[in-house]
Amino acid sequence: MSQPNQTAVLTQQQLAALGLQCNPFSAHVDADCLYTDSILEMTLNVIVQSLTRSNQPIVLLAEQGSGKTTFLRKILQLTHPQFQTCAVRATDTLNFEQLCQKMQAKWSLDASPQADSNLSIENHLICVFEKHPKCLLMIDDAHNMEHSCLMRLFELKSRLDEMYPNALFFILSGETPLKLSLIQLDNHASYDCNHLQINIRSLNLQQTMSYVQYRIHQCMLASDQSPQSLLDMHQCEAIYKKSQGNFNQIHIQGARYLQQKYTLSTSEGDSHSLTTPQKKVLLSGFPSKKTIIILTALFISLVILLALITNT
Repeated sequence: MSQPNQTAVLTQQQLAALGLQCNPFSAHVDADCLYTDSILEMTLNVIVQSLTRSNQPIVLLAEQGSGKTTFLRKILQLTHPQFQTCAVRATDTLNFEQLCQKMQAKWSLDASPQADSNLSIENHLICVFEKHPKCLLMIDDAHNMEHSCLMRLFELKSRLDEMYPNALFFILSGETPLKLSLIQLDNHASYDCNHLQINIRSLNLQQTMSYVQYRIHQCMLASDQSPQSLLDMHQCEAIYKKSQGNFNQIHIQGARYLQQKYTLSTSEGDSHSLTTPQKKVLLSGFPSKKTIIILTALFISLVILLALITNT
C-alpha cells in the first residue's frame, strides 16, 4: 500500500524568497528535468536494449519511493519514437477486463469507441499490429494487480507471440509482492512466463547529493545562482542519512530543509545569507529610502501647519 506523500508544502512566497520558481522537491516534474547519472543511464540502456533485441517482459522491482515511476517516465521518453505506448497505473481493483479496456482505448482502431466493442482483446491487438508493429504496455504499481489479471496478461502475450513474436512488449513495475506473484505464476502456468528482472536500488550518498543539487538548480530563478546557497554539502549529507537514498524521503527532507532556510533567514533578518534575487523578494514589501524621506517631510509639514492653525 502506498504511503501518502509527506513533502512539506512550500508557498509561492517562500519559493520566491529563496530564489526558486517552483518546488524542486515536487513529485511532478517535466520529463526533461528528470535526474539521471551514469549508473541510472546504464540501467536504462539495459532496458532499452532489451526492448530492441527481445520481446521478453521486463519487471522492475524496487521498494516504495525508489524511483520506479521515474524510470518508467524516462523509458517512455526514450522509446517514444519506436513504440506505441499504453501506460497504466494498477490498483488493487484492476481486473483483466478493465486492463483490456484501457488498452483498447489507447490503441483504438477508429475514432468511434463502439468500433472496437465487438472484438476480443486478442483480435483487437492483431488489428492494431497491422498499423503499429510495436506496442509497449507499461504497468506501474503492478504489485497491486490481481493474480488472475497477471496470469491472463501473460497468457494473452503467449498466444500473440505465436503469430506476432515481436509486436507486444510490456514492462511491469512494482514492489516485492510482484516478484512473489511471478514465481507463483511460473510454477503453475503452462505457457512461457520468462522475464527479465531488474532491481532498482536506492541512491547512494554521492547520487543523493547530486540529485538534491540538480533538482534545486533546475528550479532556480537566476542562472548564476549556486544550489549550495540553499542547501550545502553538510545538509545534503543529512538528507541522505535520513532518507537512505529513497526518492520520497529525499523530497520530504529536502523540502523541510528549505522551509528551515526560509524561516531562519526571515526570523533573524539574515538577508546576507540570501542571494541578490532572494533579497529583492524579501525587501520588495518595504518602502524605499526615498519614499520614507518624502513621507517624513510631508508628516513634519503637516504637523507645522496644524500648529500654525492652532495658534491663530
